[in-house]
Amino acid sequence: MIIIKKIGFLLLFALLLFVPGCSNSAISLEQFEPEMKSGNEPFSLKSNSFEADVVLDGYLDDAMWEDENTIQLGSFDDSDIENNTYGAIVGSSNNYSGTKRAIIKMFRGKVGFHFGFEVKDRDICYKALEDGDSAIWTDNILVNICSAIDGATMPMSDDYYFMVTAFNNTCFRRGANAPGMWGGFTGVLDYQAAIHHDETGECGFGVELVVPYDQIGVNKDSPIGITFKSCDRDSQTKQVVEKDWYYNNSFHGFNTPNSYIIWSGDNELFNYYDYQMPPVSIKGSVIDYVTKEPINGLQVDQTTTDDNGAFMLNNINANEDYRIVVQGDAILDNQSYLVLKNQMRASNGGIVNITIKVISKAHVVTRQVKGTVSFHKDLNDCVVVIDDNEVQVNPDGTYSIDCGFTEDKKTITVKEKGKNFGVSSDISIEEIEAPELIRDFRLPVLDKYPSVFGKGNDIKSYIGWTADGLYCRFESKTATNGYGIAISNDDETGQLFLYHQIGTLCITDYYKQVWNYANPSTYGIDASWSENKDGEKIACFEIPFELLNLEQASAVKVIPFEYALTGEFAYYHDESNKFYTFGSKEMLKQYPTFDENGKLTFAAPDVVTSSYNIDTFGKSNAKCKYEYVTGSVEGIKVTITYEAKDGLWGYGIIFGNQEKEVGTCDLYALGYGTMDHKIYGDWNWKGNYRFTTYYDVTSSEFTEDGKSVVTMFYPLSVLNGENYNLDVGESIGIQLFEYVNDSSGNLYGCYNTISIDGEQARFDTGINNFIIWNIK
Repeated sequence: MIIIKKIGFLLLFALLLFVPGCSNSAISLEQFEPEMKSGNEPFSLKSNSFEADVVLDGYLDDAMWEDENTIQLGSFDDSDIENNTYGAIVGSSNNYSGTKRAIIKMFRGKVGFHFGFEVKDRDICYKALEDGDSAIWTDNILVNICSAIDGATMPMSDDYYFMVTAFNNTCFRRGANAPGMWGGFTGVLDYQAAIHHDETGECGFGVELVVPYDQIGVNKDSPIGITFKSCDRDSQTKQVVEKDWYYNNSFHGFNTPNSYIIWSGDNELFNYYDYQMPPVSIKGSVIDYVTKEPINGLQVDQTTTDDNGAFMLNNINANEDYRIVVQGDAILDNQSYLVLKNQMRASNGGIVNITIKVISKAHVVTRQVKGTVSFHKDLNDCVVVIDDNEVQVNPDGTYSIDCGFTEDKKTITVKEKGKNFGVSSDISIEEIEAPELIRDFRLPVLDKYPSVFGKGNDIKSYIGWTADGLYCRFESKTATNGYGIAISNDDETGQLFLYHQIGTLCITDYYKQVWNYANPSTYGIDASWSENKDGEKIACFEIPFELLNLEQASAVKVIPFEYALTGEFAYYHDESNKFYTFGSKEMLKQYPTFDENGKLTFAAPDVVTSSYNIDTFGKSNAKCKYEYVTGSVEGIKVTITYEAKDGLWGYGIIFGNQEKEVGTCDLYALGYGTMDHKIYGDWNWKGNYRFTTYYDVTSSEFTEDGKSVVTMFYPLSVLNGENYNLDVGESIGIQLFEYVNDSSGNLYGCYNTISIDGEQARFDTGINNFIIWNIK
């Protein structure tokens, strides 16, 4: 391949947009030249602040990029797969085949960290002004750095966000010490991007970025956390695929520093908590919660507090949470204090100072807790509970209850009479000295979705009305990116509400999604993450009526979904494995109804009135079942069960009407939920993939009994509509093939076709040769 350096690559565009920060403004071609930045201030190309170890031009052809001290992550020839390290920035799954991957190189230079990226991509797309004017959604590369190994779960001031697009647009940020929030970065960097060309045109782009050590407060040999991300934008569909860094068999999210990989000072890479920080000493004192006076003679692990209540524990492993147990005749039972490993790791071998407050027998305190409860129904049905103490909520919603602090934390719960599930809050012993103990609750009238779902198939989901809006609750032990609901109050339009595990929330259109996150309070939404005694992570959020375009509780169509940790959406499914996706009007009609009285009702189960089975075919040993379904929506369900294989791309699903001599072909891409839809006979595949919901076709992928399964549902109204135009009557023609990209196919080197009566049934020999399936 011939790579042509093209310094004037910007001439490919009649208009480019750029200002410092994360946004761009229109600027004429004659005026435009790439600028480097010092935070939000430009400085002349190139930076005179420091000298990089390579020539920054967007091409990784300097000798240093091949030096023995340079780390290479990922490959284009799959050599990194052989040693099971992987390392490229890939798509939403760890299947390397067919992805527009980005490989990474990095080394510690004289003045800073040097990062180099090469991306293979023949569709390099700029997000123009009319599309929303955001560099973040242009083809780009993102580097995240955590300069302190402090175990943070959200961007803090020691975390950095450096984005460079293929067109030299940039977005540089620093953690703002708030969930999911980033602020400005005011340091000095140097970088350059270039679009690469070969004899056939654009073939990719390169990015080089230098981050000086002193700009992020570290030394050359300091350990840092790193991760990478990129966006791949499609110039035809305008869809953006966010690609994460897949390394050592897992993804490493850009907004959660304690999931980064540690790059040690001696040039080794470690999973975050595999990197061992040195032992620490814990220096502390034990005091009475009430009087704040020190308590001597208490046993703290293997030592005893002195007259000042002080103690010292040495040589404590900083890489595991450490629970200190306090015992003695002066206090209630054995009490404990947990020192988190993140707190100890952040001290880097130093001293961790703590104060342990204990409940003494001399000062057990009972306090009154009071507050108000708002409820969608009659408040006579509500009770407040602490331990064995239970009181009725007053008709005006007020209550008061005694709380005896016999341990360091109590749980107060509000629930309907006779029900086990309610809304809870913890009351800490540290609140003893507060003037008042207040807990207000909005108690929903809840119903539970009957099936668990999600990537781990263990998500329990609840829906409920409160006096102020719609309450949503999710419980699961499986790690996740977040949970959401798809909702409609008119069966035609709808919204998606997605609550991310980093604490941000997105509201977007049911059909056209734009995933822009903000703090839930921005929308007036109460939201929280917590954990119960069973180790389940609990996400709750309450959507005000006005955001639902409602004045009060009313019947709505609503379904939950998961944004899985692996990057894809995991849709709710019922016990018959019917998946409820979003983005399709036909699917919206099938959603369950949640009525104004808090009752969740699903439509009658679908009924299969006829079916057709296709025996094993292709390198994936696939089997296919066609089912004609009646019920909430009449249509054809296609279920393909297969064995995942290297080189497997997807399946071609073909329908035809022999009388009209018309047909269609959908080439479905596994792992993406997209398909290339064509009129039968047009085999000029141009990669015009769209999400199946664009055509009102719903799809899902899951694993069952060790097999991979993909399902597609075609409503009859869709097959007879303008995109398919089949006029399905008593029967329909069907055909099917498997598409592979490794030359193992039996037709054209890329297709594996089904057999009929022992003979290969080529899919391109005309509609008259289709299988005729009498569906009615």
